[in-house]
Amino acid sequence: IHLLHDDRGPVLESIVARVIRQVETTAEPIRLVGLSATLPNYADVATFLRVDPKKGMFFFDHSYRPVPLQMQYIGVTERNAFRRFQLQNEVCYEKATMQRRNGNQMLIFVHSRAETGKTAKALRDLAMENDQLSLFVKEGGATQEILREELGSVKNADLKEVLS
Repeated sequence: IHLLHDDRGPVLESIVARVIRQVETTAEPIRLVGLSATLPNYADVATFLRVDPKKGMFFFDHSYRPVPLQMQYIGVTERNAFRRFQLQNEVCYEKATMQRRNGNQMLIFVHSRAETGKTAKALRDLAMENDQLSLFVKEGGATQEILREELGSVKNADLKEVLS
């Protein structure tokens, strides 16, 4: 459940409020399930959803993962927005290539859907400039075929360009 900096936030909040009101007026229980991989204030959200924290709230920390998760936070102090985006992508690219060389998988989190396409495009361009695209997608491999199949459902122009 994501409410901040998202156009869907007020809509989601309104839907949840209406469902809670319906439960209160009809006394018919409705199950609400809220999931997030990055929600630090899950207890506040549970309170908003009227969840009994002793029996209805579940928090799964890193100890539930079958494979340990490694996170790195790298500060970029560049004030110019364009240059900051470039620096972030360059650092991300270096970290990603290091992980791929070690045979590891990775997830790259960005701030928005629009930024997903822009970041993917920048990383693809860096891989092409450095002749390292095969580190990420092997020519003729299953991953390449899956990406081509998903191309039809992609709406973001930058991401569509990366996948084509």
